[in-house]
Amino acid sequence: MKLVFFKRIIVFGAIASFISSYAAEIKAKKMEIIQEKGERVTRFKEGLLIQDGTTQIFAQEGLYYPERNEFFLKDSVKILSEEGVLRSDSAVYFLALKKSILGKNVELDLDTVKITTDRLFWDGNKKEAHSEEVFISLKGRGVEITGKSAIYQVDKKKGEIKKDPLFYLKEKETTLVRANLMDYDGERKVVFAYGQVNIKHRKRELFCETLAYFLEGDSGITLGKPILSGENEEIAGKEFRFQNEGGELKKMVVLGDVQALFERKEERVEIGGERLSSLFRGGEVLEIVMEELTYGRLLRKRR
Repeated sequence: MKLVFFKRIIVFGAIASFISSYAAEIKAKKMEIIQEKGERVTRFKEGLLIQDGTTQIFAQEGLYYPERNEFFLKDSVKILSEEGVLRSDSAVYFLALKKSILGKNVELDLDTVKITTDRLFWDGNKKEAHSEEVFISLKGRGVEITGKSAIYQVDKKKGEIKKDPLFYLKEKETTLVRANLMDYDGERKVVFAYGQVNIKHRKRELFCETLAYFLEGDSGITLGKPILSGENEEIAGKEFRFQNEGGELKKMVVLGDVQALFERKEERVEIGGERLSSLFRGGEVLEIVMEELTYGRLLRKRR
């Protein structure tokens, strides 16, 4: 019997253990050698453990292809490493490369982030996860991010979604952000959105080119021709700063060449200045203060 890339085969009753030339140890309750399309394959059944350095891979069943030095794993696949836990229904594991492709019901469970998808490529050397479509949950933050063409760097705690990103603030279901590109910086606890950014908050929408949302302070900054549009107001400026509390908008400051319009039942107010501050409660405006006023107009509506 010839096994390519294996130095030693040891069988003790129902336990089969292999020591590969790549220093990986493989254990299973049952093992058999089969031919598959002219290729010699080792099949492991009833529980499989691969110890590859500090990484442990578990599955109910596995096929080892020695000529490619690859494992095909299925049923309750789990990959344990220093970075976190990967789970899936099936996976292909490349021993020499320390890379894997996981499919169906994939979960990457880390300290502060949980990523779910139907297909994920994991690079154990670079500590990177790649997926065409992901759902990311930021633990303890009430924040969910979805999108396509995503990369997450585990060591740096950084993620990037290159297509159709969507940021969702779950608390009271108040905030939804769409953009062309979105980054997550876990070290700084910031979500960045770029391109055509659209922020929906109850009855209001804010359009801009760049958003920085600070998870720690539940606050944000928008740049790039920001415009706020609501049922009864429209505000434009060079920079918006906002503060949330309990999922609700609490305070907003608009800076630089501010132009604002407010509609009321009996009047219409148009004002301009360099700084506008406003306070909110329950989605309604409590107070508006314009500093360095450049113009103002009050129009009474006809009854």
